[in-house]
Amino acid sequence: MAGTFYKEDGEPIPSIQFSNSQPLGFTEITDPDELSILYFKQNKKLKEDGLSYVATFKVENFGIKKRDDFLTDSNVDYLYTKLSQLLIRLEDGNWKSALYYLNNHLNTITQADINNGYTQQIHDKLVNDLTTYISNV
Repeated sequence: MAGTFYKEDGEPIPSIQFSNSQPLGFTEITDPDELSILYFKQNKKLKEDGLSYVATFKVENFGIKKRDDFLTDSNVDYLYTKLSQLLIRLEDGNWKSALYYLNNHLNTITQADINNGYTQQIHDKLVNDLTTYISNV
């Protein structure tokens, strides 16, 4: 994520913000040790959110549909193969990379995709969810 960490000026317990521009009343954090800790915490949060998103996505789009006999084992295998790079990126906390992959490698929905359960509606929801998440980080 592009951006910088900033610390609130003049407060005994300053708040810290991650932003693309310096907020009024904040100073950029430049201490390498402090930045290392902050980026580690940020990466951990991105990974946790990615793991949670992927787990929910799999249940909604694979598990429930498989349980209800809408998808076969073959369909689920197709979906895992098609979406594996996307899911790996999300689970690793690489939301922007996942969105890039989605827009540049999974942007064409084929009849085979539809036949196996990957529809334009699912694709559009993924794009929207990832775009929204990235804009709020």
